[in-house]
Amino acid sequence: MTMDENTRAKYEEKIKTLLAMAKKKKNVLEYQEISDHFADLHLEEEQMDEILDALEKSGIDVLRITMMMISRMKNCFCRMKTKWTWKTLI
Repeated sequence: MTMDENTRAKYEEKIKTLLAMAKKKKNVLEYQEISDHFADLHLEEEQMDEILDALEKSGIDVLRITMMMISRMKNCFCRMKTKWTWKTLI
Protein backbone atom coordinates (compact mmCIF):
# COMPACT_ATOMS: atom_id res chain seq x y z
CA MET A 1 0.00 0.00 0.00
CA THR A 2 1.38 3.37 -0.96
CA MET A 3 0.53 6.37 1.16
CA ASP A 4 -0.69 9.67 -0.11
CA GLU A 5 1.18 12.79 1.01
CA ASN A 6 -1.20 13.54 3.88
CA THR A 7 -1.11 9.98 5.23
CA ARG A 8 2.68 9.90 4.91
CA ALA A 9 2.93 13.11 6.95
CA LYS A 10 0.70 11.61 9.67
CA TYR A 11 2.79 8.43 9.61
CA GLU A 12 6.05 10.34 10.07
CA GLU A 13 4.58 12.48 12.86
CA LYS A 14 3.37 9.34 14.62
CA ILE A 15 6.87 7.85 14.37
CA LYS A 16 8.30 10.95 16.05
CA THR A 17 5.65 10.82 18.78
CA LEU A 18 6.31 7.12 19.32
CA LEU A 19 10.07 7.72 19.67
CA ALA A 20 9.38 10.43 22.26
CA MET A 21 7.01 8.10 24.11
CA ALA A 22 9.67 5.38 24.13
CA LYS A 23 12.23 7.79 25.61
CA LYS A 24 9.90 8.47 28.52
CA LYS A 25 9.52 4.73 29.07
CA LYS A 26 13.26 3.89 29.15
CA ASN A 27 13.23 2.84 25.49
CA VAL A 28 10.73 0.03 25.99
CA LEU A 29 7.34 -0.20 24.29
CA GLU A 30 4.76 -2.93 24.13
CA TYR A 31 3.72 -4.18 20.71
CA GLN A 32 0.09 -3.38 21.52
CA GLU A 33 1.00 0.27 22.30
CA ILE A 34 2.64 0.57 18.90
CA SER A 35 -0.26 -1.09 17.13
CA ASP A 36 -2.79 1.13 18.93
CA HIS A 37 -0.73 4.23 18.12
CA PHE A 38 -1.05 3.55 14.38
CA ALA A 39 -4.57 2.06 14.41
CA ASP A 40 -6.14 5.00 12.57
CA LEU A 41 -3.76 4.57 9.61
CA HIS A 42 -4.80 0.93 8.97
CA LEU A 43 -1.26 -0.19 8.20
CA GLU A 44 -0.38 -3.42 6.46
CA GLU A 45 1.86 -6.02 8.06
CA GLU A 46 4.88 -4.90 6.01
CA GLN A 47 4.48 -1.35 7.26
CA MET A 48 4.28 -2.51 10.88
CA ASP A 49 7.46 -4.52 10.28
CA GLU A 50 9.14 -1.35 8.99
CA ILE A 51 8.10 0.48 12.16
CA LEU A 52 9.44 -2.32 14.37
CA ASP A 53 12.72 -2.33 12.43
CA ALA A 54 13.04 1.44 12.78
CA LEU A 55 12.40 1.23 16.53
CA GLU A 56 14.99 -1.53 16.90
CA LYS A 57 17.56 0.54 14.98
CA SER A 58 16.80 3.42 17.36
CA GLY A 59 17.60 1.20 20.36
CA ILE A 60 14.01 0.66 21.45
CA ASP A 61 12.94 -2.71 22.79
CA VAL A 62 9.50 -3.95 21.80
CA LEU A 63 7.76 -6.27 24.22
CA ARG A 64 5.42 -8.67 22.48
CA ILE A 65 3.99 -9.89 25.75
CA THR A 66 1.97 -7.47 27.85
CA MET A 67 1.94 -7.14 31.59
CA MET A 68 -1.68 -8.30 31.56
CA MET A 69 -0.63 -11.52 29.84
CA ILE A 70 2.11 -12.09 32.43
CA SER A 71 -0.38 -11.52 35.24
CA ARG A 72 -2.82 -13.99 33.70
CA MET A 73 -0.09 -16.59 33.30
CA LYS A 74 1.00 -16.15 36.92
CA ASN A 75 -2.59 -16.55 38.12
CA CYS A 76 -3.04 -19.66 36.04
CA PHE A 77 0.20 -21.21 37.27
CA CYS A 78 -0.63 -20.38 40.88
CA ARG A 79 -3.97 -22.14 40.55
CA MET A 80 -2.20 -25.21 39.27
CA LYS A 81 -0.07 -25.21 42.45
CA THR A 82 2.94 -26.20 40.44
CA LYS A 83 6.25 -24.45 40.63
CA TRP A 84 6.96 -23.08 37.20
CA THR A 85 9.94 -21.13 35.99
CA TRP A 86 10.40 -19.12 32.84
CA LYS A 87 12.79 -21.83 31.70
CA THR A 88 9.89 -24.29 31.81
CA LEU A 89 7.86 -22.06 29.49
CA ILE A 90 10.55 -21.77 26.84
